[in-house]
Amino acid sequence: EIETDKNKNPASPTSQGEKPGAWGGESETSTRASRTKRKFMKPRTPKSRPGELVRSTVRISRGARQVDLPVWVASGRQPGPTALLSAGIHGDEVHAIALLHRFVQELDLKQLTGRLLIVPVANVSGFHAGSRTVPEDGRDLNRCFPGDPKGRLSERFAYYIFTELAAAADWGVDLHDSGRGSVLLPHARVHDPELLDIGAAFGTEIIMKTTLPPGYHGILSIEARKRYRRPFFHVEVGGGTVLWEHLIE
Repeated sequence: EIETDKNKNPASPTSQGEKPGAWGGESETSTRASRTKRKFMKPRTPKSRPGELVRSTVRISRGARQVDLPVWVASGRQPGPTALLSAGIHGDEVHAIALLHRFVQELDLKQLTGRLLIVPVANVSGFHAGSRTVPEDGRDLNRCFPGDPKGRLSERFAYYIFTELAAAADWGVDLHDSGRGSVLLPHARVHDPELLDIGAAFGTEIIMKTTLPPGYHGILSIEARKRYRRPFFHVEVGGGTVLWEHLIE
């Protein structure tokens, strides 16, 4: 299900009285046979017209559990590349979430060329609970990519973001902070030497090139880079569950 409503709070979890969505959910008329053979349908990505910003939600569900994922789409008046901007994969990283919201507030659609796919709060229930992980299953969402359409709720979130949004992007930036930890100076993190120039374009004085140990997987920016061979990296700014105005600016 997709709902487009510019007046609705896009980070609000679904109320218990609403019916489950089409992806992993069951309608009131489902039979036992249809429940065992039902198809898992991938939600559609919202669309916007040139010069328009649409704030929408995409419902992700697993049985009776369902959460509305905010997905915003901004289109410039001129065609161009598509970028994915995401924040809040860890629900307690409020500084990164605020940073992306500030960016959208100040976005001038008249100056935009191309399209922005924006996930302002990827871990919605974790944000409301002040939790790094997805409360419904305790998983770290940034260890779940590329996801699984028939898996746990966190894996279904990851699957939609990875196969529907990251797959459509020419490049992507995933925003983070330290959560409840120490405050991090702004820096871009790249996991591929070919992306050092892209990381430098973000404009921070620090660029961290990281090497992950064998078997370490599931991170959005790394998995998207490996699968789609496009520039994906992530940024760390601030933390401590405090909004640092000078770092946001």
